Amino acid sequence: MSNPQGLTPEHLFGAAWAACFNGAVNHVAKEEGHSDEGITVTAQVQLHPDGPQPFSVKFTVGIPDLETAKVRRIMEKARAICAYAKATKGNVAVTFTVG
Repeated sequence: MSNPQGLTPEHLFGAAWAACFNGAVNHVAKEEGHSDEGITVTAQVQLHPDGPQPFSVKFTVGIPDLETAKVRRIMEKARAICAYAKATKGNVAVTFTVG
C-alpha cells in the first residue's frame, strides 16, 4: 500500500478495512466448516485525486485448498457482515479478487 507520495489517510483506511474484512472472511470460513489457517487478505489503495471518488480499493483474498467459487462465496458473505464494507457501500470503488 505504498505510493511515491508516502502513506496517506486513505492507505490507513484501506489497512483498517482489510483487517476488518479479514476478520469477516475468517469468521465465514470457520462458520462453513473450513480452516481459517493461512487465510490472507490484502488491500491495494489507488488514489484518484481528480475522479468522482477520491480513492479505490482492490482486495485479494487467498484461502488455501479451496476452489475459486467457494472463496468467492465466502468473500460475498464476508462483505455482507464487514462493517467497513457496509459503511462504504456505494461511496468507494471496490473490487474483490481471489489470489
